[in-house]
Amino acid sequence: MKIAVNHLPVLTWNQNKLNNAEMEVSDGLLSSGIAKASAVHPLKYNLPEGISRQDGVSAEKLQEIFEQLGIRNPKEAVVAGKFPMYNRQRFGTGMGKGIDDLLKDYPAQIFTVESGCRSDRTVKLHYSLAAGKEALGRIFIHAKAGSESTFLLYYSALPEECEYLDECGKCEIQQELREQKLSKSEEGSATDGRGFVGAQTYLYLEKGAKVHFSAVQMLQEEAVFFHDIGTFLAEESELTMAKLDLGAGTVYEGLNTLQAGDESRFDMDFGFLGLPGSFMDINYNDVFLGKKAEGRMYFKEALMKGAEKSFRGTVDFRQYSTGSKGDEQEDIILLGEDIINKTIPLILCEEEDVDGRHAATIGSLAEDMLFYMQSRGISKKKAEEMVVRATLQHISGMIPSESVKKAVKNYICRIFE
Repeated sequence: MKIAVNHLPVLTWNQNKLNNAEMEVSDGLLSSGIAKASAVHPLKYNLPEGISRQDGVSAEKLQEIFEQLGIRNPKEAVVAGKFPMYNRQRFGTGMGKGIDDLLKDYPAQIFTVESGCRSDRTVKLHYSLAAGKEALGRIFIHAKAGSESTFLLYYSALPEECEYLDECGKCEIQQELREQKLSKSEEGSATDGRGFVGAQTYLYLEKGAKVHFSAVQMLQEEAVFFHDIGTFLAEESELTMAKLDLGAGTVYEGLNTLQAGDESRFDMDFGFLGLPGSFMDINYNDVFLGKKAEGRMYFKEALMKGAEKSFRGTVDFRQYSTGSKGDEQEDIILLGEDIINKTIPLILCEEEDVDGRHAATIGSLAEDMLFYMQSRGISKKKAEEMVVRATLQHISGMIPSESVKKAVKNYICRIFE
């Protein structure tokens, strides 16, 4: 079955087929109800004081919570001849209502950061997938007024399949996995051995709350992965986000940030490595409702031979968002031939007193630079690895975990062996 996802906020000429994407989902996943616990292994939680967790929250209860909190996803006030593609969600996400429907039978985890809590410890949520397994999950992070917290979502293969995590075998992540005696032989799968992991993440920030959110995906290269994100920012709240997609041969990413409050701040860096022959589809929207809000979305991408990628990046200024600033930039490096790259940056505007910018750059490793490096004994593969490291270094440096940083470094080494 195919699900329509990643709709553009407005329709455009469709020759390049960028108005939306279609994600294929197996019948087995649709009919499985609640995902088997054996599919994805969450490691033990170690929550800081002031942060609590609630498991097993139904989709209906989650919608009730959204309504009680006053979360809304308003339509544009002035359409002015455009053809809007509203996603019909109370809490808007980048991939859209199709993911809500897919996950209607899947429970959520709620993490609540209490008012005034200012934790300097990272809440690390590490999920490990065995080959060929399927799993879906939802997370809602509620940061109450004046709080500050840090969250890291990490999706990886089981240690038997990801020896690049730590060659010495002393990595804290591997140790936790071994303690739980996980095995690749558990029952699973309706994806022909590829594996399928889907995550939906909501972040709701009350007045003055600060959240530092990171997500790293290093699944098996044959896996399919999607991450659907929705954020709601009240006045004077701040959300910083760092994301890395390095594994999985098929990836769908969507984000909808609603800067509803005055003087809210959103700062996002996204790094992506397109493996040979891989496919990725991205839809990121930053919507401004409040006055004097600031949003920044930067994308750093390296695409290898035969990779295909579609990108939609929208800065959307709604009525009354006076004095707001939005910036979206995409930088792409091509490392091979037969690469398909489609990019559609958008600025939508219902206000005059705003500052909106977008840019996209694309290039490849220059022949003279490659010749210079090879003349000094650096192979082409090593040169490409250095370029990838340089492209993703800033974002990997933002990850609040030394073990995951090391995993990223070792993974990139393995890709260029």
